[in-house]
Amino acid sequence: MSSRAAENCSPDDKAEISRLRAIIEEQDKEIRKQKAKLRAIADNISDVVMIFAADGSYEIVSQPFCDFHQLLYAGMENIGDLWKKAKLYDLEDRPVDSGNMPPARIIRGETIENETLKLLTGSHVVYYQISGWPLYDDEGNFTAGILCIRDLTESVRSREIDKERNRMLESRNMQLQQLNSQLRRQADMLNLSNEAIMAWKQDGSIIYWNKGAERMYGYTSREALGQVIHTLLCSRFTRDVAEVKAQVRQTGSWEGEIIHKTKNGDTIFVEARFQRIFDEDGQTVVLETNRDITRRIEAENSVKSLSEALLNIIESTDDLIWSVDKDFKIITSNSSVKNYIRSNYGSEPQKGSTMTDILGPELGGVWTDFYLNAVKNGSYQVDYKSKKDDQYFTFSFNPVYIDGKLEAITVFGKNITRRIQAEREIIRLNKKLENRVKDRTDELETIVAELQGFSAAAAHDLKTPLREIEHYIKQIRAGGDIGVCSDKIEGICRETVALIDKLLYFVSHMRLDIRKKPVNIKKVIVSAYEQLITAMQVQKSVLDFETGLPCVQADEELLRQVVGNILSNALKFSRKRDMIKITVGCREEHNAYVFYVKDNGVGFDMARADKLFRVFNRLHDREEYEGCGIGLAMVRNIIELHGGRTWIESIEDAGTTVYFTLPV
Repeated sequence: MSSRAAENCSPDDKAEISRLRAIIEEQDKEIRKQKAKLRAIADNISDVVMIFAADGSYEIVSQPFCDFHQLLYAGMENIGDLWKKAKLYDLEDRPVDSGNMPPARIIRGETIENETLKLLTGSHVVYYQISGWPLYDDEGNFTAGILCIRDLTESVRSREIDKERNRMLESRNMQLQQLNSQLRRQADMLNLSNEAIMAWKQDGSIIYWNKGAERMYGYTSREALGQVIHTLLCSRFTRDVAEVKAQVRQTGSWEGEIIHKTKNGDTIFVEARFQRIFDEDGQTVVLETNRDITRRIEAENSVKSLSEALLNIIESTDDLIWSVDKDFKIITSNSSVKNYIRSNYGSEPQKGSTMTDILGPELGGVWTDFYLNAVKNGSYQVDYKSKKDDQYFTFSFNPVYIDGKLEAITVFGKNITRRIQAEREIIRLNKKLENRVKDRTDELETIVAELQGFSAAAAHDLKTPLREIEHYIKQIRAGGDIGVCSDKIEGICRETVALIDKLLYFVSHMRLDIRKKPVNIKKVIVSAYEQLITAMQVQKSVLDFETGLPCVQADEELLRQVVGNILSNALKFSRKRDMIKITVGCREEHNAYVFYVKDNGVGFDMARADKLFRVFNRLHDREEYEGCGIGLAMVRNIIELHGGRTWIESIEDAGTTVYFTLPV
């Protein structure tokens, strides 16, 4: 009310007005007092409190807000200006526009309960939990808005840290679960392994023992865990234990062979590997993996024994054995090779030397060709004559390939000199046998021819007396003189019987087994001569020896037949001479004694000489010179049985010479 209006009022009205003014002043004072209390409360709490009017002007703003948002608050009297400048985002990082800012929503009558928004201030992110509500007068008009803002940055960050920690813990747990699962699978795989796998601490106490170790050593996991490994298994190292431990410390691993004892006392050889690892506390643990190589060691020992035995055999043999590498350089050679080269070439086959180094370029090139032929053909064999000592060898070259690559050539050489000599002797004997067979064949052919001639001659000579007998029988029938004819027939029969006897005698002496012995042939000749001149009633004859006669190896009885037949013919065909002269001599030719018996008889034409040594072949009439033509045939047969030969030379009416030979 204006002062002029108050002057026109009644005293009662003036008093009422004064009372109302006093009440209003008292209410304003109380409001200021309550605002001061409210501001004091707002300033003393950590949350930000803002009270703003409907036009957006600040009514009350707490000091924490003023302090924290000094840059935003400075120079801004209206809350709308503040929120227009603010960059708010929801938790999905969607920006909040001005129409949806918290003050605008409260002015529109919305109530906000614990809504979290993000405020970007430069490079910082601040999280707020906002609550707010509108205030209305009694008529329902908006009078003010209240905003309570709590800084959740540390809480959100703590929750994010906790969330990240939980995420990391979950991830770690998942990794641990996967690791445990993997470890279980690995443990199952380790148990499936045939190798013994164990782990032990620095003091040797066993902390892991797989199924392979149980199978290999016979101790169960329960029995082995906690035991000192090298005491339990009675370990014997092939190297010094201190060296093994030092290597594990320096390099973290060791590999080698160990000799162990099993639960039942068997000794086994293992190929071991030590690997240093660390447990979760950082303590050293040795992971030991063992593979049973007992059979391999036994096989190697067996191979070693066989190799030593083979080496002894190779060293003791007379055969030449050596090997060369791919460059044809000597790797190894046995003692026979060394002795042969030393004795024939005066050098020693050193490892790494070649045949050219030992034998010289010319012979070395020959051996290089042998090696190349072996490589080309897969193997090679050659017979070789050493010019040094005329010895014969057969060499076998055998290439050795490893993974398809030539590594060596092994050479085996055998002295075949005796074999070559034996083969040559066999060839010589075969040739000799062939000659003997040929001679025997010729002899058989001759015998067959002789038998054929013998058969023909026998048939002819046996038919002749039968015809004569038939002739005299016809004369008797015709009235001839029976006495004369009977005498003729009787003479014919005697001659026929004599002929048959001589035939039988000849046949029986054709192929006799001879019994040789030393024979004084001169004595045999003299004896036969004396017997013949008596039997044949020879009156005048002389036996002359032109040369000395050797002692011969012969069958004496058969030789007597030879001499007898020759002398008989000489006396018979020389009987018309006044003095029969028989000359005997001998000379040596071609490893044979050539004997000859010469007479001064009637002789014969040499054109017919080839018939003389055949059965029943006669050059003179039976009436003139008796005989059946068997003597000389028998002479040839007997001399051939002794390995000699016969021939005859003659001049008509001047005499005949009969020759025969006997081996020296």
